[in-house]
Amino acid sequence: MEILLLGPVELAVEGQIFELASDKVRCLMAALALEAGRPIARDILMERLWDGDPPQNKDRLYSHVSRARRQLREAAALEREARAASGPGTTAETPVTGGTPAPFIDRRAHTYILMAAPDSIDRLRFRQLCKQAQAALANGSDERVVELLTRAKALWRSEPLAGLPGLWPARMRRVLQEEYLSAVVTGSAAALRLGRFEELVGELSELVERHPGDEQLAGHLILACHGSDRHSEAVRLYQRVSQRLRSRLGTGPGTALSRIYEGVVAGRPVWDLVREAVPSTSSGTGVASSRTRDGAVHNSSAPVERRSTTGGPTSEAPGRVSAPGGSDSNKTDADHSTTRGPQSLVPRERATESGAEPPPNIPRPRMLPRQTALEGRQAELEELTSAMQAAHGQGAPAKLVTVSGMPGVGKTALAVRAAAQLAEDFPHGELYVDLRGHDGSKDPLKPETALGILLRGLGAPAETVPVDVDECAAVWRAMLVSRRCVVVLDDAADTAQVTPMLPGESASAMVITSRRSLAGLSDAYSLTLEALPQKHAIGLFRRLVGEDRTRDIGLVARIVRLCGYLPLAIELVAMRFRGRPTWKLSTLSERLARSPGRLDELRDMDDQRGVIRAFSLSYRTLGLAERRAFRLLSLHPGSGFSAEAAAALLDLALPQTERLLEALLSCHLLQETAPNRHRFHDLLAEYASLLAEREESSTERDRAVTRLTSFFTMAADQAERLAYPHRLAPAVPHQVPPGPLPFEPTAKEAQAWFEIECGALLHLERQAHGHGRQYQAAVLAQYLTAFLREECHWADAKAVASRSLEHWRSGDQRAALCRSLLSLTALHARLGEYAEADAVGGEALALARSLQDRDAEAETLRELGVLRWYAGDNSAALRHFEMALEIRNAAGQAWEQVRLENNIAMTLVHMGEKRTAQEYFQRAIAGFREVGDSRSLGVALGNSGSLYIETADLVSARASLEEALPLLRSTGSLYELSVANMSLGFLYVESGDAEAAIAVYRQSLVSFRALNDRRNQSSALNGLGSAYRVAGRYADAIECHRHALDIAIEIGAAHEQTVAYRGLGEVEAGAGGGETAADHLRAAIALADRTHDLHEAALARRLLAEVQQSFELSIGPNAQA
Repeated sequence: MEILLLGPVELAVEGQIFELASDKVRCLMAALALEAGRPIARDILMERLWDGDPPQNKDRLYSHVSRARRQLREAAALEREARAASGPGTTAETPVTGGTPAPFIDRRAHTYILMAAPDSIDRLRFRQLCKQAQAALANGSDERVVELLTRAKALWRSEPLAGLPGLWPARMRRVLQEEYLSAVVTGSAAALRLGRFEELVGELSELVERHPGDEQLAGHLILACHGSDRHSEAVRLYQRVSQRLRSRLGTGPGTALSRIYEGVVAGRPVWDLVREAVPSTSSGTGVASSRTRDGAVHNSSAPVERRSTTGGPTSEAPGRVSAPGGSDSNKTDADHSTTRGPQSLVPRERATESGAEPPPNIPRPRMLPRQTALEGRQAELEELTSAMQAAHGQGAPAKLVTVSGMPGVGKTALAVRAAAQLAEDFPHGELYVDLRGHDGSKDPLKPETALGILLRGLGAPAETVPVDVDECAAVWRAMLVSRRCVVVLDDAADTAQVTPMLPGESASAMVITSRRSLAGLSDAYSLTLEALPQKHAIGLFRRLVGEDRTRDIGLVARIVRLCGYLPLAIELVAMRFRGRPTWKLSTLSERLARSPGRLDELRDMDDQRGVIRAFSLSYRTLGLAERRAFRLLSLHPGSGFSAEAAAALLDLALPQTERLLEALLSCHLLQETAPNRHRFHDLLAEYASLLAEREESSTERDRAVTRLTSFFTMAADQAERLAYPHRLAPAVPHQVPPGPLPFEPTAKEAQAWFEIECGALLHLERQAHGHGRQYQAAVLAQYLTAFLREECHWADAKAVASRSLEHWRSGDQRAALCRSLLSLTALHARLGEYAEADAVGGEALALARSLQDRDAEAETLRELGVLRWYAGDNSAALRHFEMALEIRNAAGQAWEQVRLENNIAMTLVHMGEKRTAQEYFQRAIAGFREVGDSRSLGVALGNSGSLYIETADLVSARASLEEALPLLRSTGSLYELSVANMSLGFLYVESGDAEAAIAVYRQSLVSFRALNDRRNQSSALNGLGSAYRVAGRYADAIECHRHALDIAIEIGAAHEQTVAYRGLGEVEAGAGGGETAADHLRAAIALADRTHDLHEAALARRLLAEVQQSFELSIGPNAQA
């Protein structure tokens, strides 16, 4: 008997669930079992059961204790009955578990105590496995750690104490969940050290979503993504976690997680990062030790509460039977044991005792084929065998299980292994029929033919087997009634083929494999097989080839990836490789990497078996419309596609398209990764593309892609208008899609659609440009550039805008040309290409004025003003902003006016007019509040915060930044958030908190490097230098300022050069280098004077005066006030 706490609180007897009578009994059992062997005071128990408001009558507790005792006794009696029925040598007097008494509740002096063996409570077994894992960790055995913790985690059926109401269960639930998560973290650390990256991605992804505040989980998942070549996914995950931490807790990630992210962005080898993040240790930290948010580990007997309070598995517990000892108190224990269905707890072998025995002298059929290699399917095998063994109704086993999946995924191997493994549970034989649903050389077996094979397997003489299918089915079901067999129906064509063979009222089990989902078998337990995890794919290849020739794991990993992790493909190439002793792993890898031609390599040496052949057998079963859909969908360039995009490709209505997609999903020729997101397996995508090349004319392929591009252009038009409503309107006709949009019509959903489809949009734009559809490409570019620019994909945006510019120059659409020039002005400036920005900006301004396009003129003036500000020409920047503002004021364009006021304020700061600048900032902030633009409001507040810092008003600065940062975390781009974070770093510097400033500036620098924003890289380096100076780390500070100066000189960013010179002077003065400091400060003054940067000039002059006084230096020509 087991007491189960890691899920619903219940008892388990011989694998069957025994429900407890009420919530109070369950709470009592949980309270006693969590402290088994230790007495608990009666008053404490009453507090826990009645949620802090216990009744005056103490007898009410005793009534629940009595019921719990009775149910323990009844469960023990049922266990003895079940064991006695399983064979001789066990009687009703035999102790329940190998001489260990069954659990019972004892009473001692106003206390109650549960006496139970440790292995009879799942939580104690969990902790024992964790303790063993801790010992294995101390011995440096990561393999053993992973094995033990995998077993420990398997004990969790769902949320602990599931469904139990009250404050005490909720509190204990958090404690237990913390233990579970600690085990997960310890196990994933060991798995990282073993290089099991691919399987960790799947295991940790859901947990990280449920526990966004757990930085250790996030760090381990980022490492796993990095180790499995999912670098962009690792970066996005960090940004997501970082944003959640800031929005929920107001602080960024800790040092450990930040270091992992920096290593990923810098492209450091994963093993270096793993060694730093999860170093192997001989001392161990304790599997269930408490952990802080940033990854520190503290040994403690009581786990600390964390920011994430939901934990553990959440899957539903298995089906239950009603527990004896219900509400009928007039029945005795004996009454309950004979009337409440104890037969459901008796081992299954007894289920056939009520029926007739099989006819004598008939041999047990053993028709299973030879078992083949099965790697990495242990979880699926356990799921399959459990389903075949599971109780169903009044104790009868689940009779029907289906295994489906794409061709070559290993369905037959799994089904045969499961049947063989359960052979002892089914004493009357194993039956197997190949239904030839996808044979190619032969037609699928007719149901009556298959039934004849099964009947003869059971010993029926051939002459007695009926010809009629219904008669065959009746005989089959009649012969199974008295038998307990396991039946494998392999490669079913469809539901109709297998329906006559279903077992009826029998204790037999049947497993059916098919490339189709067989959804018509509503009573079946369905299991879908996916491709292998990378680790197991590598293991399969090495097992088939041998370790001597597969020592280069990196090359093996590449080979199995090129095989799509598909077992059939891996087996075929392994056999070919084994038969070619002169080949090296590099030879095989290079052959598989050829494009096209990979599918031709995935075959055996005799060319009798191959992936193309396996795929073609499924393809042939499709109808004409489904075949066409399969071919044309391969033309979609993205990693996935929506039903709306598919409808455009196929030139069909959406309902008809959705039916075709469902048909392909049912055949496992397509995968559904999320609601309305579909994709091909890599190998199937290549096969579908091959068919499209062969069976579709180039004209039809071009038409399909043109339709898809048109659809994406229309969708991008709508998305751009929703996501960026204030952008200058494109000078091309408004695109209205004929059907529904693939996203909800909100700004957030439109922006999310752009993110998802970005890769496909870029591909289609390049493809259209390169295939003679330049106008279509240029129109798409008008909409796509807005997203790419606003969300910091600047290099891609520049390439797209440059191609569209080339097209518009060749025609007479001057308004569209003007907008392309304007986009390139901003993009060149963002990328630090100031000369190029100045050239195209000047052309855009002249063109806008010749077109008398006042909106385009004003926007160009603003972008040229930003460019001048970047370059340090503050006077010219101010003139451009004021001219643009005059146009916007005349047109009454409120949002554009407010944005320009923010630009003017930033310029005035550098010109030393701080009071006027703050007035403009306040007008901008009020304006953005009025129009409801949270993103721009966050930017303006961040800018205002910087000015408050420069005027030494740190209280106002902190208030501005505390409002700005949450807004930008939720609505802003990485660029905007990183700029605001630099203001936070500035505040830390001025407050004397050097370490906090260093952390913020380092994070900003990583972000700007990822964005290729060189000007702000220089700014971040200058900020980091100032933080190092405050920390007394002068050598580090000088290095940062010199690096900042190099970048600023290279791109022509005068303000950043000035700040770098000033920073070098200030640091060198602190380090004792008076002459060098004075030289750098004089350079800062000269440059600031030339660019009218009065603020920097004043700072540098003050510092120079202090240096001259301190070091008794002569006054230079630039030192006067």
